[in-house]
Amino acid sequence: MTQGQLAEVIGKTSQYIHNIEKGLNNDPSKQDDLERIVSVLNLNDPDKRRLFEAAAADRGTLPKDQIDYISRHSALADLIQTGTENNISNDI
Repeated sequence: MTQGQLAEVIGKTSQYIHNIEKGLNNDPSKQDDLERIVSVLNLNDPDKRRLFEAAAADRGTLPKDQIDYISRHSALADLIQTGTENNISNDI
């Protein structure tokens, strides 16, 4: 499937698909668009995860499933906040 064909199926432009592939989106992909891409391309779980992670990075955030998980677990959110406030890294 070409970029143009995929774009047509999900109702976007081929430039939009090109920008996703190259990480050049000035207007990061919306979750609904990503879900349509996953469905149209029949992506397996690892490829779906990579797409969502790349899109989240493009937005400067975490993938939606991770945000939802953290939101449901206040102790985890507190731990992340503590790590952020104390600049905790893998180097400790």
